[in-house]
Amino acid sequence: NPKGQSKVLATEGKRQVGIITSAERGETVTAVICFSASGKATKEDPVLLLFDGHSSHTKNLPVINAARENGVILLCFPPHCSHKLQPCDVSFMKPLSIYYEDEVRKWLRCNPGKVVTLGNISSLFGAAFIHVANMKTAMKGFEATGIWPPNNNVFSDEDFLPSIVTDIVPSTLSTEQDARVNENVNDQHLNSETTEQATVVLNEPQCSLALHNQQITFPIESPENILPILKVKQTEKRNSRKRGKTAILTESPYKNDLEISLETAKKNKEEKEKKRQEKTMLTKKQLFKSVPKKKKKFTERKKIRL
Repeated sequence: NPKGQSKVLATEGKRQVGIITSAERGETVTAVICFSASGKATKEDPVLLLFDGHSSHTKNLPVINAARENGVILLCFPPHCSHKLQPCDVSFMKPLSIYYEDEVRKWLRCNPGKVVTLGNISSLFGAAFIHVANMKTAMKGFEATGIWPPNNNVFSDEDFLPSIVTDIVPSTLSTEQDARVNENVNDQHLNSETTEQATVVLNEPQCSLALHNQQITFPIESPENILPILKVKQTEKRNSRKRGKTAILTESPYKNDLEISLETAKKNKEEKEKKRQEKTMLTKKQLFKSVPKKKKKFTERKKIRL
């Protein structure tokens, strides 16, 4: 079932507008979408394969070995950046979803009382894919993300503003340290005010002070100083789990480190399983020792003579 719905025309003032849908819930079907700008990969002419940093990609040693043997360079994105750096997400998936929803809506209108099943998905998805799959869309995806042609300035400072609130400020500083930090910040602020004094001549529209060609001087102040953005304070110790990061997976250092980490994880798992079995056997032994043994009762049997 399509997630989004297209716009529906209705009369003004109508509060409830009906729409034909397949069902409330359906089975999950996965489609792997990818496009290439260079063609077939060879060891002499390798290609670059980009994907997110999911553990099924970054910790899949057979895939890394296969890529190294067939001339494919694997590069994963930094965490939480696929919506900005992944060409499929930027240029392809949205129009694909729109066209797929359109195909499903047309099919439901032509087949009243029926729902979309697994047998219909291939034809509906294929028709939507043909509308979107073109060179212009693929090239636009690489260009918008700054991958090709390479563009380091494709993102502005405004794109990183949402991450400011999560710059965690440690709350373990003492009061003396806090006072020193505040003094340093105040000194820097005063110095910036004195050094950044500027003379500005007001042009149209003018205020009453500028009617006689008077010059107005005022300090240049940053909006962050006037209304600073609140930041999250660290209240408890952060998880020490190793964070994901961008890396070239087919390079030898990463591959060697991955082999060592997988081998270490396997040994740790075996040791934990061995300790668990030993603990289980010890518990069983202690349990059997605590249960008192039943004494056998001997009864005299009477011989019956015929």
